[in-house]
Amino acid sequence: MAKLTDLMNGTHNSNASGDSRGNQPNGNDGSSMQSMDGNSAVQNSAHVLNANNVQVSMVPPYSAPPSYNIVDVWESNLEEAFKKIRTIIDTHYYVAMDTEFPGVVARPQGQFKSHSDYTYQSIRCNVELLKIIQLGLAFFNEHGEFHSCFQFNFKFNINEDMFAKDSIDLLQTSGIQFNRLEEDGTAHLSHPPKTAPGGLSDVGEQLDVPRIGPEHQAGSDSILTARIFFQMVKVYFEDHLDDDQYAGQLFGLGANK
Repeated sequence: MAKLTDLMNGTHNSNASGDSRGNQPNGNDGSSMQSMDGNSAVQNSAHVLNANNVQVSMVPPYSAPPSYNIVDVWESNLEEAFKKIRTIIDTHYYVAMDTEFPGVVARPQGQFKSHSDYTYQSIRCNVELLKIIQLGLAFFNEHGEFHSCFQFNFKFNINEDMFAKDSIDLLQTSGIQFNRLEEDGTAHLSHPPKTAPGGLSDVGEQLDVPRIGPEHQAGSDSILTARIFFQMVKVYFEDHLDDDQYAGQLFGLGANK
């Protein structure tokens, strides 16, 4: 959860990766990567083989629920979405982010300074290997009032790109349109991972925060993330959060565990 003052620079550049890996370890700590096949039992009756030589379940057609002001962003409406976001952030500058990723395909091997170091290396190696599928950005004001959510659908080819089969099966069941991702997905701007140590829905239930939209889609998950944030500020911090103390901290990757 972050306060955002300048999200877009006004020009879309499909080659601007914003490489967030510049300050990450270069692997000289003795760690290495070991591939995992990610195979699991097939639960559906129809399957296809992709270029990874992995059977992919073909789920029945998905019936989408109401949008709840979740805007699906594709290559065809990308510039329009950026234009709207540049206006929205003037008044709704609290932004929750969620990503959908094609699973975990590798684990780091070697010596690690701590569990946090191992977790970081796990994130790093999978970010470098995989492509993001969805990015959700949910916009709220300082009072926790929701404005809208933009769900970016990235270009992904299930017949060519690397993935863990069980994750793809889950995303298909949740309504991810893989055929359209291949045809109308946006170019990749960055590769943020999704590695939550617990269930987001479980946290929401504990705080009596209901979910809006389908689970395991970036738009719905980002909205739930923001609602949980504001509820935690209300319940545990008496409606006041010290930005100097908590800004820039990620659970599981630092001293704030």
